[in-house]
Amino acid sequence: MGERQWIPKHDNGDLGEAIRFSQHWVMFSPDVGTTGFTTVYTAYLPKSNDDDEDEDESLTAMKLDLLCALRYNDVHSPLCEVTDETYHSRRIQNMEDMSSQYPSMRFERLLSCWFQEDHHLEERVTQLSRVVCHWGNHVRTTLGISRIIKIEMAFRGLRVLGPEEEDRFAHLARNDRVVDIICD
Repeated sequence: MGERQWIPKHDNGDLGEAIRFSQHWVMFSPDVGTTGFTTVYTAYLPKSNDDDEDEDESLTAMKLDLLCALRYNDVHSPLCEVTDETYHSRRIQNMEDMSSQYPSMRFERLLSCWFQEDHHLEERVTQLSRVVCHWGNHVRTTLGISRIIKIEMAFRGLRVLGPEEEDRFAHLARNDRVVDIICD
């Protein structure tokens, strides 16, 4: 603090320099990012266990928040089911606390790295979704409940402003990405 002249140095810093205890710390770091994203990871479930249903009709029936399911390691919990209204609001609103939605900080970091390396995003999300689909359908089949028919991961690009700004998160449509797979 003396180096910044916020408080006076009693000996002009001579004593601190003599014992090599300088408080002149200079920190270097990369610039703070100005873009980010929110993630909506959704599984589509059919209306019932009937396989004869029209697929388009069944896609609108029930949705499962897969970030919630992965966080609780429970792909059949009613806690993770989302209504159409909740799903659509998550897709169009900018969530300010996205970190609490992820299963872990490692999962958040993984998706962040994938989002930044855009050229491999679709391949990586497809592979992850295939694994989640296999896991989810194995558990759901064992319990005798309907299987997951489709998985969708939607990234919503954001421009992040300073904390003093009133509307801190602004939508960047050019950064939006949606990857979906049909489960086998």
